[in-house]
Amino acid sequence: MTDGAKYNNSALQCLRVIAQEEGVASFWAGNGVNMVRIIPSNALMFFAKPFIQTNLKATIPDPTFAGIASGMAAGCVSNTAIYPLDLVRLRMTTTPGLYPNFLSGLATIAKAEGVGGLFKGVQYANAWAIPYAAALFGTNDQLKSLAKTYGIKVNGLTGAAFGAVSGMVSTFVAFPIESMRRKLQAQGTGGRPVIYSGLIDTFRQVFAANGVRGLYVGCAANIVKMAPAQAITFGCMDALKPVVTKWATSK
Repeated sequence: MTDGAKYNNSALQCLRVIAQEEGVASFWAGNGVNMVRIIPSNALMFFAKPFIQTNLKATIPDPTFAGIASGMAAGCVSNTAIYPLDLVRLRMTTTPGLYPNFLSGLATIAKAEGVGGLFKGVQYANAWAIPYAAALFGTNDQLKSLAKTYGIKVNGLTGAAFGAVSGMVSTFVAFPIESMRRKLQAQGTGGRPVIYSGLIDTFRQVFAANGVRGLYVGCAANIVKMAPAQAITFGCMDALKPVVTKWATSK
């Protein structure tokens, strides 16, 4: 997404070059920061979504629309809260060696760009989070509703299947915004030139150079990543939910 031209806009080419030039271990560069980011991100999103939906019942009685609206809001809450970690993770991943660790990255950005620098581009992240979370939770809720209609039990296994589909749908729907915001985040780091002035300008330049295809460079690789990621997330949620509920009600 950030250096498409370098790899001829091919995920396989990217894999080959990284393995040859940086070694297999480099595929996990920045993964520690990603783990630090993803835990509070998912915790906030999965807590905020039902909380917001419950409080929206009076305003939006339709459960489908309430689910989509609460998903969008939960995505923004989660994204804003963990955005500094996301920013450091991207810079560490795309420019290995830029910071020795994520705490150093946070301190360096805050010192050089001010505290506001840690939230540079957060509006673009939320522009992505809105359609992504809406599609993710909307698809998942609809699949679970269909399952109940046909008498299919929702458990860890079906939750994983629904999560995989939801992950694929949401990734495809929101990918152009995700791709453009990552380009904005990465520019100016590791010697990369600053060529975009904002989200709309990024869309304009990428579309002018490569058409619609350019907006989806890396989408297939991202779907391959997000399908199992969301399958595991939703599968674990649906498997553990009755256990946790039983434990909580017994106290």
